[in-house]
Amino acid sequence: MLLDQAEAVTGLYGVMPRLPIKTPIIHEGPMNFHSIKIDRSVVGAVNTGTVEKMEVALNNIHAQNQNPELEQHLKDFTEAVLREAKLSPQVKNDVVEQLSVLAAQVAMPQESRVTIVMKALVTSIAANIASTGLIEHWDKIKHLLGF
Repeated sequence: MLLDQAEAVTGLYGVMPRLPIKTPIIHEGPMNFHSIKIDRSVVGAVNTGTVEKMEVALNNIHAQNQNPELEQHLKDFTEAVLREAKLSPQVKNDVVEQLSVLAAQVAMPQESRVTIVMKALVTSIAANIASTGLIEHWDKIKHLLGF
């Protein structure tokens, strides 16, 4: 706009260089959104950045077609943790963050995974949810992970 005004004042049009305007990239291929659902009652209690990291990890698992059953169980378990009334907001955030790190490890190739970190996360998540009814669901995930 400023260049147009300067050209209008001088009477010399098309003399000053223009920078091309970048056009947005529109993804046309198949896309997968897991869309972890957060109920209105817990919106202020959870760190949405942590939930976004979990979404990214789930998308990475999906992109590599590793284990669709594990992918769905992790999504369902994350939503169940966020809905669980017996857990404090801090524990919910901790568990979802641990889940996102665990899912990121699962998305890696088998030889690149740090299994000791995965074992520690599995143990810590189990300890955090021990007082809830989520332990049965977690046992299914542990079995799918091979622990």
